[in-house]
Amino acid sequence: MMRLLLLLGVLVLSGCASDGDVLEPAELTEYPARAEIKTVWKTNPGGANVNAAEFFVPHLDADAIFTVNRQGEIVRSNKADGEEVWRKSFEVSFLAGLSGTSDTLFATTFEGELLAVKKADGDLRWRREFGVESLAPPATTANGDTLVLQTNDGMLIGLNVSDGAEIWRYTYQKPVLTLHGYATPLIVPGGVLAGLDDGSLVALTISDGRMIWQSQVSRAEGRSEIERMVDVDGKIVIDQQYIYAVNYQGKLVQLEPQQGKTLWSRDMTSTSGVSVDDKWVYVTEPDGYVWALDKRTGSSMWKMEKLEGRRLTRPVPYRDYVLVGDLEGYVHILSKFDGSLVARSRVDNAPIVSDPIVDGDKLYVQSRAGVLRQLQIDSLLGDQP
Repeated sequence: MMRLLLLLGVLVLSGCASDGDVLEPAELTEYPARAEIKTVWKTNPGGANVNAAEFFVPHLDADAIFTVNRQGEIVRSNKADGEEVWRKSFEVSFLAGLSGTSDTLFATTFEGELLAVKKADGDLRWRREFGVESLAPPATTANGDTLVLQTNDGMLIGLNVSDGAEIWRYTYQKPVLTLHGYATPLIVPGGVLAGLDDGSLVALTISDGRMIWQSQVSRAEGRSEIERMVDVDGKIVIDQQYIYAVNYQGKLVQLEPQQGKTLWSRDMTSTSGVSVDDKWVYVTEPDGYVWALDKRTGSSMWKMEKLEGRRLTRPVPYRDYVLVGDLEGYVHILSKFDGSLVARSRVDNAPIVSDPIVDGDKLYVQSRAGVLRQLQIDSLLGDQP
């Protein structure tokens, strides 16, 4: 079953045409440059196996960036210059990471363990064995006292940060066939949101895991099990008022947070999730299309089709731009206003599968092979209106 899940995940993320054929990556074309991407520093703390199933993403705090690699190591580097501070080996095969509190990092392993590691020196704080994989690092509450872990066998587990002790457990039914992936659950005031494999979102109380509401993003349709896959695997976001989520072969929705009522929806498919700014919602479809939609109504503002088949990351807004990474190690910078390409830069020859990270006026992008760059974007035209 696990091999089937993995193969399906690779197929979907590769970009599939409507007739089932795998899309060839679009050729990169010339464009009028309106911004410049500069590398501030570059390092390689190690990464994932290029064709394997790890889900690695850097974790940032005030002055450090932490990374995890396929050799079973966690590395702390300075944000200012990329210099390595410490590197610790744990003799495990990491599967997903990193997330963290103010003083602790968390990563999961292929062996079904969750490790808690001290940020200061890399020493192990505790480890907990669940016997089942977790494909995303746990979510952490703002006060740093509770973790929420989503496992691959249909559980959400609340844990004590200090020692990993279980506080509560919520179980749900998984469909026969699912994609191989999850996003980290989203912590909200007093609760936690998680996407499920049946195309729904669930809201639980953070204190005891009691269900507050469950809302269907879209329902399974079709005759075959593949046609009926509607996993909510991508990143869920919440702004000051509303929740935004998207599922595979389903819909993009805006929900109100108290009862999970759908305010608007539109047909959409994505496995990477959504991002938002003050006006728009951004989505990348598996075919490589990037969308910007009005937050108020869900109506389309623009659609960028020139990166078809390039297996894009979730789009990340930054100033007047939207950033995506692709399968050949490029970062593409799009105009937030019309989706046109304004700049691109190659981070590495290996794919970029984790989202670019915005940190103030700096950006961090890591390739699957481990190359990590701090980037800076300078406009060549000045600020746009």
